[in-house]
Amino acid sequence: MGFLRPRGSEGTGERKRGLRIFLSLFSILTLVGGFFSPRNCYGQVIPFGAGEDFQYQIKWNLFRGGRLSFSVADDVYIDGERAFHLIAETETEGIFRRFYPYKAKVESFPSKHDFFPLRYHFSSWSPEETILEVVKYHRGQRKGNWVQEKYEDGKKRVKEEEFSVAEYLQDPLSIIYYLRTQDFEVGDNIEVPLSVDRKECRIMVKVLRKSKIRIMGETRDAFILEPGLFIKGVPFQRGSLWIWFSADEERIPLYFTARAALGVVSATLIKIKRPSEKKG
Repeated sequence: MGFLRPRGSEGTGERKRGLRIFLSLFSILTLVGGFFSPRNCYGQVIPFGAGEDFQYQIKWNLFRGGRLSFSVADDVYIDGERAFHLIAETETEGIFRRFYPYKAKVESFPSKHDFFPLRYHFSSWSPEETILEVVKYHRGQRKGNWVQEKYEDGKKRVKEEEFSVAEYLQDPLSIIYYLRTQDFEVGDNIEVPLSVDRKECRIMVKVLRKSKIRIMGETRDAFILEPGLFIKGVPFQRGSLWIWFSADEERIPLYFTARAALGVVSATLIKIKRPSEKKG
């Protein structure tokens, strides 16, 4: 899966494989969505805007391992369409950075008209390699174009591929923000198409229950969601995931936790900056 996935050489030992599992957390975390149909965003209440920024602390079992942020930049125009500019960034820290320094950035550009993703960018850096990827989705053509530039061992390699997509979809970052515009009901079973690494996927999400969670010194009501992924009918097998979204109009992702092969990985919200707080 593509979101925050380290892509260094294989067969480098158990420690490095474990770090790969940790860094792949958000390959899992972003696989969640709401009931999906084309809608005009101008007719919806959008609970986010330029200047918003969420900061998270990532832990692997009990150890601090990295930072994650979700932010919204100023609107942009792509092929004549006004689009949101969504950004996610992460990097290792502490002992994890010592053994495997890694950072990545994801950008998504969904249309402000109906939230159809027009572009998706992924970049990552590790001591072994630097990767730059751009995915372009074409309205009404049910296809996407993928270009990758990979710098490894002093060499640059370029790959390109055209692939098929659903008529309407989300990418691994925009889907989180789309979900924030939706209403939840306990007991809902929700389905959404998703494009991940040039594959057509189908997400099924269960809204398990409402609960309370203490975040940033405050106890908040939250919905707990449990997503599952299907790729060509095969259930996602990497681990179990639960996500807490605030049970208010902002639908803020408060906490993520996932079971992986070597333990539990989590991300906890530690700082919020809202659009109205943006200076200038």
